[in-house]
Amino acid sequence: MKIFFTSLCILLFSMIASTSLSQTHTSYTSILTPVETINREEYRQDLWDDFPMADGSVNDFEGIFTKDEERNLDSIITNLEQLKEVEIKIVTLDTNMVAKEKFNDFSMHLLNQWHVGKRVKDNGILICISSGYRQMRISNNFGIERILSDGETQLIIDKYFIPSYQRSRYYKGTLTGLKALIDKIYPRLYINVVKN
Repeated sequence: MKIFFTSLCILLFSMIASTSLSQTHTSYTSILTPVETINREEYRQDLWDDFPMADGSVNDFEGIFTKDEERNLDSIITNLEQLKEVEIKIVTLDTNMVAKEKFNDFSMHLLNQWHVGKRVKDNGILICISSGYRQMRISNNFGIERILSDGETQLIIDKYFIPSYQRSRYYKGTLTGLKALIDKIYPRLYINVVKN
């Protein structure tokens, strides 16, 4: 009888404990979710208002490139900047930094906030990538828009960036796309320099 009573007490205690734990977990989740949402939105707004300034030509906040890949991309961009007055920045953004529906606006905003492009010629290009959203955008400043149309920019994205991105090969896609972009704008910049 004593064993039966002890077993019954243990069974009742474990049932009460598991019920109260599951209720605690449920209420904890319902309290946490709105706070998480508010914090994420505040974080995103803070980034919109005051994004960290660019550190070099490649700013990989998402961590999709190795250090060697970053250095190689940076070297290509730096060489172009020395030859022509063009400034290119590459930035990767994780999904906590910006909402999916604001990704394109954020890219243009960052192009302006970072002052990408030489002040006199306004020759700036920002390549913005989010592997989490499977999105990318190339934002061109006015000086680049005069020599590279939106349609041509989209063709470069579709033909050179996206095929590798679809296989999660972000470095290869970025390298191939960057070279195609340079090949397209370099001769046109030279013609503009000769005309001026």
